[in-house]
Amino acid sequence: MENTWAFTRYDSLFFKYIELLFYIGMSNTENLTYFFMILSMYVNAGLISLVYPISIFGYALLEETRPRREYWTFVRVYTTIILLAKFVWNLSIWSALPKHQKAGTTTATKK
Repeated sequence: MENTWAFTRYDSLFFKYIELLFYIGMSNTENLTYFFMILSMYVNAGLISLVYPISIFGYALLEETRPRREYWTFVRVYTTIILLAKFVWNLSIWSALPKHQKAGTTTATKK
């Protein structure tokens, strides 16, 4: 096994830096996720996106170690539901439905 590890190593300094950046990214996935959740609130400011910073600052950062699996499951399911709702809301079928009219108004044009 040690021979395989040595065989797959690169001698080039460039590839070592690429591997280093990969390991840095993999070790900081939690922080990257927090960053993108806060960025989502910044870009899409609204009540729907408010759940992310509340969950980060109200629970995730207060944990002594990394948040439990249930937290990440909640975030993943919530994000999936929001993406699905936004997708359904933007379908063109909703624009084909008749619009509601205000009382006392007509759509007939005068000639």
